[in-house]
Amino acid sequence: MAEKIRQMSDSMRVALLLALAGGFLDAYTFVTRGRVFANAQTGNIVLFGINLFEGNFIGAKDYLVPVFAFFVGIIIAEMIKSRFRENAALHWRQIVVLIEFAVLVAAAFMPQSCNTAVNALISFVCSLQVESFRKVKGNPFATTMCTGNLRSATEHLYNYHKNRDRAALENSGRYFLVIALFTAGAGAGALASKLFHLRAVLFAAALLLIWRRAEERKFDVQSVNTLILLILAAGFAGAKLFFLFAHWGEFCADPLGALGSEGFVVYGGIVCGLGAAWLYCRKHSLPFLRWVDCFIPGVALAQGFGRIGCFLAGCCFGKPTESFFGVTFPAGSMAPAGIPLWPVQLFSAVGDFLLAGALLLLEKKRRGDGLLTGTYLLSYSVGRFLIEFLRADPRGAVGTLSTSQFIALFTAAGAAAILILRKRGTQHG
Repeated sequence: MAEKIRQMSDSMRVALLLALAGGFLDAYTFVTRGRVFANAQTGNIVLFGINLFEGNFIGAKDYLVPVFAFFVGIIIAEMIKSRFRENAALHWRQIVVLIEFAVLVAAAFMPQSCNTAVNALISFVCSLQVESFRKVKGNPFATTMCTGNLRSATEHLYNYHKNRDRAALENSGRYFLVIALFTAGAGAGALASKLFHLRAVLFAAALLLIWRRAEERKFDVQSVNTLILLILAAGFAGAKLFFLFAHWGEFCADPLGALGSEGFVVYGGIVCGLGAAWLYCRKHSLPFLRWVDCFIPGVALAQGFGRIGCFLAGCCFGKPTESFFGVTFPAGSMAPAGIPLWPVQLFSAVGDFLLAGALLLLEKKRRGDGLLTGTYLLSYSVGRFLIEFLRADPRGAVGTLSTSQFIALFTAAGAAAILILRKRGTQHG
């Protein structure tokens, strides 16, 4: 009985994460890929019908293709489930996650001219996800749309009002919570699309990687999903707060304008995300370093993708240079136009990707908890301290150092402490 209750609780946490992802991908394809929905096939069918009867057959095709891809994805998911259901070495859901990761990474690097293909691929991915999870505590539920969830939520709420059935009220709350997470995901997807454009979908891919690594280590599903959501929320808030501190004068002059700006500080996200993870692990008696070690390669990977987005947007730009590395940004970019600049965003991206790969290789040595976390923090801090000498965008200063360089000194010291303490612990053990 206890195991059944735990599984039901786990299913709810998974549902919330899938709803968040569902909203994110819908917003991504709608904002960046021609106003087509990745998940909400009802919307695509409506738009297909409108364009068809208006005689816009080319436009109608753009909405029909993802519907067909969604159809194919359901069939493929059922085939994978049937083929690998009894496979003890590799769960069929892990295969689905690996396919999703590969498809999303590929889609991120396909140009606007391939929007129809990208929408088909992401709709295919969404159908795999939806088919893998369809119920919460025995109740039908969807991450692809909110109409059915809203109907169910309202129906349960009415039953509670009529019969004072506590279970009906709880079910209603679950449906409304799923709707809220879907909405939050859509907002996050729209914001990420605005900041990182076509590459925004890579953040969803990085989350899938983290989730798979946690499953491989047989971590508690409920804790994994809660921690992911908590780190995302704390990281986003921290990145914005550190930006406001670094631009305090601008914030005082125009608080709403500063809050609504596109500015974020990566270090703020790292510090607050890790802080939130530590508090959660401490509260629930979980080994903090072991859990962070699981997540940290995905963090490095997501940062690399984010820096590619920075390069495309022109933000976080470098100083002028006459070297052959110089990149000239076009008019309308956030970087100064017509001047060869150091492509520091690409340098950072390459460093982040190499760091993610190094962490995955280092993990195979299995030398105790904290090795990946300490290595990541130390490597990132040193790299960030050095790359700052080539940056030219305004980002605050503490004496002769930039704000990021100043913070890097403390994070490097903290990383060194983690590595030293864990080494001593390993030796004594």
